Amino acid sequence: MQAGLFAGAGLVLIGQLIAPQQLHAETEIQASLIFGRNQGEQIFETGSRTPDITGFAGGSRLTYPRNHNFAGLGLAFIRSPVELHLRGTTTGWYIDPGGARNEDFTLPSNSTETRNGFDTGKWRFRDSAYTIAGNQNFADARARTSLSRYDLEVLVRVFPFQMFLPVSARENSGFYLGGAVRYSYAKYYVYDAIQYIRTTTGPFLGPIGIGNSLADAVLEFPVGAGYRYRHGDFTYDALFMLNSGYNRSRDHHIQRAINFRIRQGAGDGFLLRLGVDYSLNRDYKIAARFFGRRYYSRGFIETDGGLGQEALLVGLSGKQQVWLSTKEAGLEFEIIRTIAR
Repeated sequence: MQAGLFAGAGLVLIGQLIAPQQLHAETEIQASLIFGRNQGEQIFETGSRTPDITGFAGGSRLTYPRNHNFAGLGLAFIRSPVELHLRGTTTGWYIDPGGARNEDFTLPSNSTETRNGFDTGKWRFRDSAYTIAGNQNFADARARTSLSRYDLEVLVRVFPFQMFLPVSARENSGFYLGGAVRYSYAKYYVYDAIQYIRTTTGPFLGPIGIGNSLADAVLEFPVGAGYRYRHGDFTYDALFMLNSGYNRSRDHHIQRAINFRIRQGAGDGFLLRLGVDYSLNRDYKIAARFFGRRYYSRGFIETDGGLGQEALLVGLSGKQQVWLSTKEAGLEFEIIRTIAR
């Protein structure tokens, strides 16, 4: 509800910003180049201590790395007391983000599942990408990965106390409210897998070739507040937003011809940004920023496909609970040019 009200107010403010009659001397338009480095991981877990139709009680965990460089473009419309920022970043092509891991395990009666992110019932926040603990692995695979990723964002800042100042005294500093809409998409390919598996005839360790692919799309609605402080040619900015969102994913195991689809995925988390800008002259600025992002979601997994006897088991299986947890942070640098006033 709050996100919807904020989005409605944001659309009104955007309309005021870009209306032709408002593009006068008080409006500033900036364009920017963005470069950065991301570090983190995304963990996909599913499992249950309740046996399925075959009597098996267990699950699996897939760990995908998110260690990559990125680049992008930004555009900002600034007219006190409102700012509208548009930005898009991408890896540009498929890159090597690090190695992936695929664990299959049994779940004994003393295993646990602990909710990640915000738990309003217990008033706590658990900052971990792992949900299941106490599992006993019977299979473990390591593999190389390729990742393609892009992120799009619309961010609105409103400086409420600037409204009460004369136009000549406004500089968009001090306390502000922030809200955004973010869309991100990531596609992984997993290959050159080496697997260990414990079977009734003994252990096996060896290459199994190509593994799986994962496509993940997330739509987020962060809302929060920040503070900006100006001192000479330097501008310091801190922004913290609580995050809620929806996600859909498809995990395709190539050799087994099975699709695992995440449905009804919803989650929460936060976005943190700390930055400093330096004005080189009237038209150019450079900026350095630290960012952190958490998104912990929970949904249901639906399965289709399979080969031979496994196809029958897949057809008889119902919905299973699934957790998709993302932890990442990094640094980015921005070159900003004012292109209109």
